[in-house]
Amino acid sequence: MRLSFLSLLLLSFITFIASPAFAQADAKVTVYAISGDATYTSTAVPNGRKLTKGDELPLTGMIAVGQKSRLGLRFADGRLIRLREKSQLELSPASGQSEEELNLVDGAMHLFNRLGKTRYTVKTPEVSAAIRGTEIVASRINGESTVTVYDGEVLLEAQSETLRLTHGESGAVKQGEAPRKVQLLKPTEQVEWALYFPVVLLQKDYTEYRSHGNTALVNVYELAFSANFKEALQALPQGSNTPELRSALLTLAGAPGEARAILNGMNSDEAKAQLGVLALLTNDRKQAELLSQQVGLGKSPTAYLLKALLRSTSGDIAGASEIISAALAMYPDEPTFLARRAELELGLGKNEEALETAKQAYAIRPSDPFVTSILGFAYLARQDSTAAEQSFQAALASSADFPEANFGRALSLLGQGKLAEGRQALERTVHLDSARSLYRSYLGKAFFEEELEDNAEKEYG
Repeated sequence: MRLSFLSLLLLSFITFIASPAFAQADAKVTVYAISGDATYTSTAVPNGRKLTKGDELPLTGMIAVGQKSRLGLRFADGRLIRLREKSQLELSPASGQSEEELNLVDGAMHLFNRLGKTRYTVKTPEVSAAIRGTEIVASRINGESTVTVYDGEVLLEAQSETLRLTHGESGAVKQGEAPRKVQLLKPTEQVEWALYFPVVLLQKDYTEYRSHGNTALVNVYELAFSANFKEALQALPQGSNTPELRSALLTLAGAPGEARAILNGMNSDEAKAQLGVLALLTNDRKQAELLSQQVGLGKSPTAYLLKALLRSTSGDIAGASEIISAALAMYPDEPTFLARRAELELGLGKNEEALETAKQAYAIRPSDPFVTSILGFAYLARQDSTAAEQSFQAALASSADFPEANFGRALSLLGQGKLAEGRQALERTVHLDSARSLYRSYLGKAFFEEELEDNAEKEYG
């Protein structure tokens, strides 16, 4: 889900102009986003090399993603793949009559594909999956492979048996066994590692650590403010009594399951509020509301965020704004809450106030991709495309996999009439945060303007 007011705000001045759909495919894979670290090895690069954003790779070789890291890949035909931490993916090009193969040795991947090749094979040590669809999640954990189909069809083949999966279905295979359908209690959990969850890292705490000379935690915060979450986790002192900070960093690093395990073992207001945000953004609103009721304002910084998100996602922008004002009364000059206030002011049509508020947040924390993205939206609302572009590019330089920055960049491109580039940026946005309906609705409109109605309907659905 996403704050719906952005759609009202931005639709007023974005005009779509049709242009070519996509370039001709070739056997190349590009790293479009990386958080943490990943390496590539092949016969030509036997010692491996560290991957960075923008790297182009041949359709052969092995990609390995490090701990607390995530990697986004874009194939030349438009297909997108995102890999979870500790994933290993081997690329094999098509040859002769064989299809292209993606061999998931371990870990998990989210495949998003609206205009690219629709016939290829995903393999794990347990199963061969013939892909005839456009959005799936595949994982291999502890010798068991699971495939969930969000759109299209997959044929799972193991032990000479074939299982057909369609939209909303999941199948699992253990080594030496035939494939079987499984009922997932929470299908979103299959892809929650790829979602973006907002957290509150207080400037007040950072300032206090600096004043007391706690250089270790100052370093942790500075790394986190710059979206270096893996490094921040590594820098967190062993034995430090900061479980809520560790859980927040784990969430940002793409390990919400580990964060949830820490939080479930606690009974603090902050732990309940963080759990509430995790529940809300994985579409468990009932649990989020229950946890919100258990935490009063003033008890936890994340409680303000949770309650504001609950209000705004139900359409009560004014109520959400009141909560954020209360948060700023408790935590003056907090960049996270200032940026949230600016976002809500945009939703209320207060564009000049939003720009000033966003500038306040940016002056305090210029390295934060969320703060910088909101500044970009504030400029975009005033139709200052040059300043907006600079803000979104700065946010992406800090965090290429931050969905809000990719969304802003997409809207900026669409506003310039660059439909193909804007649509590709929207595809990346959806891939980076597939649970947000706003992102998908904009992608649907972009497809509609390209006269690709079937793809548009999938996003609207």
